[in-house]
Amino acid sequence: MQPLIRHDRARAWVGQGGLAAIQGKTLLLHAEQGLGDTLMFCRYAPLLAQHGANIIIEVQPELRTLIARSCPQLTVIAQGDAVPAHDFNIPLMSLPLVFNTTLATIPSGTAYLVPDPQRVQHWQQVLGEKTQPRIGIVYSGRPQHNADAKRSIPLAHMLTLLDR
Repeated sequence: MQPLIRHDRARAWVGQGGLAAIQGKTLLLHAEQGLGDTLMFCRYAPLLAQHGANIIIEVQPELRTLIARSCPQLTVIAQGDAVPAHDFNIPLMSLPLVFNTTLATIPSGTAYLVPDPQRVQHWQQVLGEKTQPRIGIVYSGRPQHNADAKRSIPLAHMLTLLDR
């Protein structure tokens, strides 16, 4: 294996040869969209490892610690870090295609993200005793994103929905 250029198209893999093609190979999975997409699609990475691949997953710096804690069997790097040698690369959001995912086969059996226990404790103290379900709603993305105006909703608009 030679060190490769980050996300080298010549080494792109999107399932050709099936999962047997990656046995004993090193795959670089890379985040290509926002934080939410990375959190959603990282659940597929351990499945690739179960098929005999060595997995390097490249994520946004903000998610590196969470993904490393959640997927200890993987090598986790942050975008901008040196990329280790690998045989193939694939964007995270292409993994459902590789697994022929349907609504019924989305990996969802168990929680796949392992939060920092200290942060959990902190937020339990901030939010107080849980007396009813809590729902988090993301209404805006990163303002620096080139299409943020198309994907974020002003908080004032969201609050009007809660009044109904």
